[in-house]
Amino acid sequence: MTARGSDGNGAASDPFGAFLSRYPAASGEAGPLQHLRLAVKDNIAVKGEPFTAGLPLFSDRIATETAPAASRLLHAGARFVGMTRTDAGGFGVTTPHVRNPVLPGRVVGGSSGGGAAALAAGLADIALGTDTGGSVRIPAACCGLVGFKPSHGPVSLDGVWPLAPSLDTVGLMARSLDALAPAAATLLGTEPARIAGASVRLGIDRNRLAACAPAVAAIFERAVERLRMGGMEICTVVLPDRDATIFAHSILVLAEAREIYAHDWPAMPQLFPDTAQRALAAASRLTDDDVAAARAAAGDIRRTFDAACSGLDAILTPTLPVLPPGVGTERIDIRGRRMPVVTALIAETSLANAVGGPALSLPCTGAADLFVSLQLAAPRGEDARLLAVAAAVAALVHPCAGNSRSS
Repeated sequence: MTARGSDGNGAASDPFGAFLSRYPAASGEAGPLQHLRLAVKDNIAVKGEPFTAGLPLFSDRIATETAPAASRLLHAGARFVGMTRTDAGGFGVTTPHVRNPVLPGRVVGGSSGGGAAALAAGLADIALGTDTGGSVRIPAACCGLVGFKPSHGPVSLDGVWPLAPSLDTVGLMARSLDALAPAAATLLGTEPARIAGASVRLGIDRNRLAACAPAVAAIFERAVERLRMGGMEICTVVLPDRDATIFAHSILVLAEAREIYAHDWPAMPQLFPDTAQRALAAASRLTDDDVAAARAAAGDIRRTFDAACSGLDAILTPTLPVLPPGVGTERIDIRGRRMPVVTALIAETSLANAVGGPALSLPCTGAADLFVSLQLAAPRGEDARLLAVAAAVAALVHPCAGNSRSS
């Protein structure tokens, strides 16, 4: 391992607080990813590195092995540059102790916010994170990045500290699809696919779009028009109800997290930051009937989603229904409806976790618009095709998202 940053943890050369440990002079093995610098989220094990998952409970924990997901990228030549910060235990969507390098005063997103900041600041080229309800796609959308959540299952969760195992996935962020696509293919163990843009059929649910902030909906509609003019077919679909999806997803996350911390939370609540404490307190109030109802609803949601996808290449939504919120925002108003920031930011992303399929966030505007991103989603197992569709979409709505800007 190469030397760490000058202060021993990289802070002197990491003004946005992205890293827990950092190795600016990274080196790696020869391989197809050897031109890419890799940052890894602090809930994914890298041997000899901090493995705290953002929790004081694990402040002294060091990984004894490297997670298979990280190993795949490292063995393909990716150059490890450090461990990035996360919301405590993954309970959050803002990573409040990390600053947004491209939108000062706006949240960096979470819980994989450290990786997003590292990319946006040019300190890494790809970032490995986790996504249980949007934790890769939300920070990607807040920082103008590409974020990819694979299907649930193909990427091993061994060596990954869990939040909700039935929903957890290991995902990737990058500044461009050029960087993300080969890393995603390595992670999945597949070959990149190609697709002709003119043959792409995308589905849109306008009822869900009507529940987005007007500025986001307007930018989204302009992007859709560019896709239509580029030859893509836009179809109207009916997706699972958004509120029902958020409700079922949230209950399942809390129920599974409650099991993970069944001993530590009651014994040492002081070692859980506020966001984690609030989540686990809510989890403690769930009944068996609540959880059974959420699992039944999740089954209905998967069936409705799969039916909506029939004959289509992907479903298209905004990644976030609002512009990236300001730091410290606790509640967000969307068309007269006020909700917690967590609920607002997972409103569109949680569906892909609930159905277990792949999803990708792609920027369609620049920082002048505070970043609005498109989200592409597909049924479970359609990862390679979704990545190919994303490349075709990027070529029409935001060409620079498909061109490498890595340093």
